[in-house]
Amino acid sequence: MILNTRREDGNFWKLVEKYPIHPQVLEVIRLCGLYGVYRANQPAIDRSLITALVERWRPETHTFHFRIGEATVTLQDVEVLYGLPVNGDPVLGNEMIKTIGDWQNICQRLLGFIPSREDFKTNSLKVAAFNAYMLSQPELPNTATQDMINQKARCYMFWMIAGMLMADTSGGYLKLMYLPMLEDIDKIGSYSWGSATLAYLYHFLCKASQTTQNEIAGFLPLLQIWAWERVTVLSPQIVAKKDARTVFVDFPRGPHATRWFAHLSWTNTTKHVLKFIWEPYPDDLIESLHVYCHTGQNIWRLFQLRFHLIPHTFIMIAGEDQIQIGNWNMHNGYHFGTNGSNIVVVIFRYDDPYLIWFRRITRLVIGNPNSLPQSQQGYVPNSTAYETMHIEVIIQTDDVMPRAYTLGGTGTRRPLLAPSEPLAGFLNSAET
Repeated sequence: MILNTRREDGNFWKLVEKYPIHPQVLEVIRLCGLYGVYRANQPAIDRSLITALVERWRPETHTFHFRIGEATVTLQDVEVLYGLPVNGDPVLGNEMIKTIGDWQNICQRLLGFIPSREDFKTNSLKVAAFNAYMLSQPELPNTATQDMINQKARCYMFWMIAGMLMADTSGGYLKLMYLPMLEDIDKIGSYSWGSATLAYLYHFLCKASQTTQNEIAGFLPLLQIWAWERVTVLSPQIVAKKDARTVFVDFPRGPHATRWFAHLSWTNTTKHVLKFIWEPYPDDLIESLHVYCHTGQNIWRLFQLRFHLIPHTFIMIAGEDQIQIGNWNMHNGYHFGTNGSNIVVVIFRYDDPYLIWFRRITRLVIGNPNSLPQSQQGYVPNSTAYETMHIEVIIQTDDVMPRAYTLGGTGTRRPLLAPSEPLAGFLNSAET
């Protein structure tokens, strides 16, 4: 089943494509920290890709369990890809139930228009009504005051927040709980919109991973572009850039996700080799971005796991700061830090509680486990239902170090690591 993707930003992009945001209004949006979202534009959401990622999501760890290890979207991804601030005051919203009259007064004061009573549903506003107002006054008049500029900026930012960053599954409505946070223009940029967006996406990934769900919401462009950046088998080729709007001439360059606003092609995309890019974004890329894309790097935590063939050897990719993982340091006596290459190798025992849970909960192959092919040679008609590559499993033996075997379609076993073989040598050979 392909998940339905809930988004309320379609009319937003149609509006700004026809009527680009006025530079004075865009400057307010930039100072408020949401410029990168508009600058990066929107990709066409691949529902099949989103569904496949949800299949790999584990709510217990907030990570994707791939066959080659665990990974997740981090604060670094949020800030580098979309320039959203990740260090600031929490985004709480106002969930107190207000009367329709209260919301009408707030909309008049902050947005400059009064929706009709029929346009409200509890604490939400119809997207259609909001879009109709924006279309009725698409351009800023030459005589606009600063208050009018701020109201127009709030309209765009409210739509970006409630319809994109924190879109829900209500369908056709924008939550008004975030609108009061936009009252003080000078304070909007002090909120940690990036961390709130990431937490909101985690919430809907956890919810969508349940078997009873058939839809997902949240900032799905972040998830899709993260997958394009990290899983090379998924990323298309960039044929030509689209972004030629003159409105950005006097503004900073866009965040890293802007590069995907282009004409794309999947003709030459690799279909048979899964390669995951585990390293953090390189320093030269970070330095090439505008400062708003890395101002919060002192709190970035990049936590990605990888295991080579046998799941008792993990490679930790760490940022500049030490990574603290609950009480694991005390429990297992491990120190997660960095060395000269930012890669720390940590050895876990086969009977480590985490690995016992990992082997029990993780599905290496998605599909019908009873449909394994008897031969891996030649064309496999139902290969889309399962992965035809070999499966690495651990066979518990009486040896001190468990042996790892490859199971082929015929059930034959081939040892991958003998108990006497040095682990370092095995890791080196696994990389070749």
